[in-house]
Amino acid sequence: MVKNCFVSIYGKVCNCLTRVVKYCSILFSLIGEIMKKIFALLGVFLLSFCFVLTGCGSLGSMPASDAIIVGNGGFVAQKGEYIYFANAYTSYSSLSTIDNRKGKVVEYALNRVKVKDIQTKEIEFDEEGYAKNVETVVSKVVGFENSNFYIVGDFLYFASPNIHKNSSNENMFDLISIFRVKLDGSGLKELYTTQSSTNGDFAIYNLNGKNYLITVEGNFIYKQELTNKGLANKTQLCDDVVSTILVDEIKFENDAKLYYTASRSESDTEIGLTGNVLKYVDLVTGKVEVVSNVIGETITIISRNNGVMFYSKKNLTEDTYYWIKDFSTPDRKVTNWAGITNFFYMGKDSLNQTMPMVYNYQSKLVMQTISSFEVEVLVDENVTPIMTDGEYVYYTNSSGFYRISYKDKVATKICEVSDYQSTFDFDGRYLYYFAKTPNNTSDVKYLYRLDIYQLEQQNSVEPQLLSKVLEKDKKTD
Repeated sequence: MVKNCFVSIYGKVCNCLTRVVKYCSILFSLIGEIMKKIFALLGVFLLSFCFVLTGCGSLGSMPASDAIIVGNGGFVAQKGEYIYFANAYTSYSSLSTIDNRKGKVVEYALNRVKVKDIQTKEIEFDEEGYAKNVETVVSKVVGFENSNFYIVGDFLYFASPNIHKNSSNENMFDLISIFRVKLDGSGLKELYTTQSSTNGDFAIYNLNGKNYLITVEGNFIYKQELTNKGLANKTQLCDDVVSTILVDEIKFENDAKLYYTASRSESDTEIGLTGNVLKYVDLVTGKVEVVSNVIGETITIISRNNGVMFYSKKNLTEDTYYWIKDFSTPDRKVTNWAGITNFFYMGKDSLNQTMPMVYNYQSKLVMQTISSFEVEVLVDENVTPIMTDGEYVYYTNSSGFYRISYKDKVATKICEVSDYQSTFDFDGRYLYYFAKTPNNTSDVKYLYRLDIYQLEQQNSVEPQLLSKVLEKDKKTD
């Protein structure tokens, strides 16, 4: 009797406990759903708040996906009706006074301007000469020593000085942080930061139908594939780099072979052997080849453009002379004298005829054909060449920008400019440069451009200011 009573009571208690657990489960489930909605609403609010503070939301318009891209590799790049550009320039040495956190940068930001005509790249200006339709894409420093823009699909890849500190809480501004952002200003993402400032550089190349990030970091060269999520498959290509030059874009077959110099082996130096080694790494296969390993011979890569490479070579019997590698014939010496600076090769003209080399020599601007050792003076004073286009050499002196034809040797002054940054870009029509505004009080150098096509039409040219300008640097009545 007692046993049966106990069993009956035990059953009722268990039944009650089961109901309590069931109701508690329902209650906790309801509370969980309510909390999810609260957190979701809070997340939306915080995200919207971040967009307002940092300007990382969409600008509302994108260039067409199939629009032509112009200018990859420089600090100005165009896709469709938008030109993307570095608003102003600063050097690593000035970064200690600049807050490069997202949303804090104004004058050195990544901006874009809408053009009236895609082909002529014409833009609108207001009555005071400031560009209309200029928008900030990313509020971070992009105008600096490693300002390389690459538009790939609907994304723009760019570099900004690193803001991450080391373990000693020291700034490491000379490292390069690489980002991508959609062309409408949304989806900003930090992808990678280089590990060394020595030889720091990067480029994005299309290799066998895929896009890759190539970085030079100290003695290392790395290759990483661009993916929808960011980067993947990081591969070390070589670890003995002393110096190299990255081309802006791969336009010729041999551009995919990255030439570099390396030191002699430790065993060589221990027995007193001198000189260095010239190598290349195939960016597609990753294979490294030794090109030159002559004892006592020191090679320096000077330039790579128009499908050829120039380098200087000094050995035990000869001074530092220039050589050309055209990848189709044996390398040949092109100078018999040392002391060359600011070297440019003009390439081939529209008739496929080889144009001359130009450079500074003995405080003059001179020209020389590759097939001869004769030098002709272009400008009989110490000017600085900045680029070549067609038959013209563009150069600067203390008073402004000039150009001279290597054919008729007639120099023309383009415009006056005194306080500018010796960093230039050219998109096939406009020459871009950074300079102070006339009433500048901040020392900021803003982006200007010159219409080279108008020069070809024998028209006068005035500098066009593209940048958003700080109020204190604007014109005064």
